Formats: sequence, C-alpha cells, structure tokens
Amino acid sequence: MNASPILVYASVALSLAAVTSPTLAQRVSIGSQGQLPEIQCTATQCNLNYTVTQSPAPAGVLAADPTPVVAAPPAGQRYYWHGAGYPACQSLVTMSPQPTISAPYDYIYANAVPVPLGSTHAALLASLQVNLGRGATGDAATVGMLQIRRSGGTWYNVSVSYAYTIRGSSPPSSLYNRATYDGLVDLASLPGGSTVPDLVDVRLGVFPFYTNTPASDVAWNSVCWGNLAVTF
Repeated sequence: MNASPILVYASVALSLAAVTSPTLAQRVSIGSQGQLPEIQCTATQCNLNYTVTQSPAPAGVLAADPTPVVAAPPAGQRYYWHGAGYPACQSLVTMSPQPTISAPYDYIYANAVPVPLGSTHAALLASLQVNLGRGATGDAATVGMLQIRRSGGTWYNVSVSYAYTIRGSSPPSSLYNRATYDGLVDLASLPGGSTVPDLVDVRLGVFPFYTNTPASDVAWNSVCWGNLAVTF
C-alpha cells in the first residue's frame, strides 16, 4: 500500500537501428492513395479506415455533463515513468523494422506493476512531444497508443490517436507538437479475467505513417520528453 513511486526507463535496445538504411522506403507503412487513415479502435483491436467521410455537425448546442464519474476510492498509489532515453529524443526513422499499429515501439513500458489492495480502477495519463519533417512527396504522422493489460495478457486500448500530422515541404521543415493521452479503466474488465488483477503492464507505444513513395525523404520523426502516470 505504501510502496514508493518508481521510475522506469523503457529499453530502446530491442527497437533502434544504428543507422538509416537506404532501403527505408520498403519498410515504411505507406498510406492508400496518399491519404492518412482514420484509426478506429475497440478495447482490444484497431483498424485503419482509408475511406474517411465528414461527419454531420451536431444538432443544436450540446451542454457538457457536470456530473463527475465516481469510480473508485481516493487515490492510494501513483506510479510515474519517463520515456526511453529521457530527456533525449528517440528517432522512429532509424528503427528497423519500422513500428506498426500491431507492433508499436514501446516508448514507455512498465512490466508487472502491483495493483494496491482494494483498488478497482486505474487512471492513466501520458504525454509526449513529437518532432516531424519530410520532403514534398507526401505527408508524415506519428500515432500514440496508451494501453494497459493484465500482466502478460492482451493489451487494452485506453487511448489511441494521432499525436501529430504534417504536410510535406521542400526543403523539409522541423515542426513540433505535444500530445496527451488519458483514460479511466475498470481493472476487472481487462481481457483475460473477471476480477481485479494483482499485476498489470502499461505502455505508451508509438508508430509512424508516411504517405506516398519514396519515404526516404523523412528528415525527422522523433518522440521526446515522454511521461506516463498511473493512479490506482
């Protein structure tokens, strides 16, 4: 119950390549018809939709719901981690193979986090900075995936969305954005069981999208200053 917060630096050795390969364009996920896809996720899987349509505007003015969600007792324990190599950036461009939606780069990963006795929910909050830049042949994007699971089980999607997207330019421009991901999870609802687990794994995964070919003109696609907090 009174364990001290822990600081974990995710390992980068399993994903980083030493240098950029001249065959990078063959390893990069290429968009359909030069279009970045819409990412549609359920709790346990994500699909890419390349036929994005405009949604109709809501009818009238929708008022915010002022009622808070009371999901658990007051916070009993909080864990906090920094991203791999913090505060240095990690380049997605040099990774081989390239991270994908089904195998993202574990920018922040914590294994076997103990769930305090009596906790029923977990509140997750993560953020990271993205640096993007590519030539005029297409667009570039970085996607973040905030996930939790019963330790060793199936990942549960807490929040999945684009962290940053840019249009190509010539010469490439180095542009920055900061993205935030959060969510509240009923621990008993995690895949693989019906009770609150003793241990959970959490991660902030990332992967790139580049439209059109060649993709070898991607000058920057890095993630920096990442952090992840879990409160039980």
